[in-house]
Amino acid sequence: MDSIFSGFSAALYLIVHLDRELLRIISLSLQVSGSALVIATLLGLPLAAFLGLKRFPGRGGSSTC
Repeated sequence: MDSIFSGFSAALYLIVHLDRELLRIISLSLQVSGSALVIATLLGLPLAAFLGLKRFPGRGGSSTC
């Protein structure tokens, strides 16, 4: 149980003192997440528009659920 508390205190120390390595990790994480968001949006919106507006075999009836 002591190792959990020491881990939390070490993490809090790094956050409070704005550790450079921690800031680099946070920045990289935000860049990766932002890139994934942009790619998913660029691919997903046109596909969603196509699936929502076009009729094609297997789409189903005209009922809305």
